[in-house]
Amino acid sequence: MLRILVALENFDPMRELGHMVVELALGYTRRLAKRFPAPIRDMMNAHDQMILIVEDEPLIAMLLADLLGDAGFATAEAGNPAQAFAYVEEHGLPDLIISDQSMPGMTGTAMAAAIIAKYGPVPVVVATGHAFGPDMVYPILPKPYVAADVLAIVRSIIGGTESSADRRG
Repeated sequence: MLRILVALENFDPMRELGHMVVELALGYTRRLAKRFPAPIRDMMNAHDQMILIVEDEPLIAMLLADLLGDAGFATAEAGNPAQAFAYVEEHGLPDLIISDQSMPGMTGTAMAAAIIAKYGPVPVVVATGHAFGPDMVYPILPKPYVAADVLAIVRSIIGGTESSADRRG
């Protein structure tokens, strides 16, 4: 099995310079001086905002977590509403909840309403491949996901706001 590790060293966002370290399992290491384009610089300027992903399909949750993580957001995954409640009970409210609408036992909108009723306000985005009427109270993230759309909606909701740690004091 080939293992490749890519890391950054000495990254300077002001000068847009750094070293990319590529290490292969065979022990070969190469350092490359690299000028990073703006989208990569933006992703590397990590947010301290936490996004809770509630999704009963593990692969979808993992892909969404990877996308958001690569954009600099911290993520936690819950496989069902009960795990989401357990997460909030243990860690407090995240900065954003992205929840699948169709899950066994409880819908994403019902879970969001219950979390808000018990723990207080938190932004929620409902992910679904189905149409909703005008009575939907949460923003909808259409499935299948388009990376640019996911990042746009997340940034429109929590980009530049205080983090959950700031709200908790």
